[in-house]
Amino acid sequence: MWPLSNEKEFFDHCEARWKVHEARLIQSVRPLGVVPESLRGMEGTGSCVLLWHRGRRYLVTADHAVASHTDRFVHIGTDTKWQEIRSPWISLVGADSNLRPDAFDLAFTEIDAETAETLDNCTFLDATATSVGGSFLRTNGRGMPVVTVGYPLNGTNYVASERRTHPEKVPFTGLSSADDAYARAKVDPRTHLVVDFPHDDVWIGDGVKTPRSLNGVSGGGMFSLPGIVDIGNVAPPRLVAIFIEHSKSLRTVVGVRTDLLFNAIDRSRADGPDRSRR
Repeated sequence: MWPLSNEKEFFDHCEARWKVHEARLIQSVRPLGVVPESLRGMEGTGSCVLLWHRGRRYLVTADHAVASHTDRFVHIGTDTKWQEIRSPWISLVGADSNLRPDAFDLAFTEIDAETAETLDNCTFLDATATSVGGSFLRTNGRGMPVVTVGYPLNGTNYVASERRTHPEKVPFTGLSSADDAYARAKVDPRTHLVVDFPHDDVWIGDGVKTPRSLNGVSGGGMFSLPGIVDIGNVAPPRLVAIFIEHSKSLRTVVGVRTDLLFNAIDRSRADGPDRSRR
């Protein structure tokens, strides 16, 4: 049961809980980009999440954020620069599924220790900051609050005098959807997370606003807020899914759950990166 009685108080509390941990968690959600043909600044392509898993470091994103840039190396935005990533990306698109073909719109790449050291002020989330299992289906009208964080393409700001690009993050809070929303989105609640996102009526920051385009947020993190659902729970936000799409017509956003992600990484270690590309 939530300890709050009205919408404004509820979302204010969500915002306050997120702000306590934002500075640390945002170090693990970073923008992706490629060098444009003009060689000026950086062309945003999406967002990514940095993860530890079984003693190895990974960058995880939506496959479509990197799939169309095989002719150029993808870069990750750190605190002070854009760092080129040369390791191959492993794609899940086309993986066995009775869902739609692009349901598993994920890609990931392993990062070695040398490259990780170049990612200044970036943090790889470990098992204490992620969550697997459980149900997020809305029951009795009660959805679970989820904060989604990423970097819109139209927020990739190039400052010529500094010769630097300053990406602007966007966090927004929504409530997990009921089972009929999964049917409409043609995804499975065991592998995906669907969150209500009425595009013209979203709680961002200090109130209800119409958000900017979510192009570029793909590959960003979707975090649960345990302390909002369970009274007295002081656990920090935990990564529960990777954002892959926004549907204005369905008024939802969709993510692939960490359960499937970690299973895919484990399979790639066992089978070899047979769906890799530069």
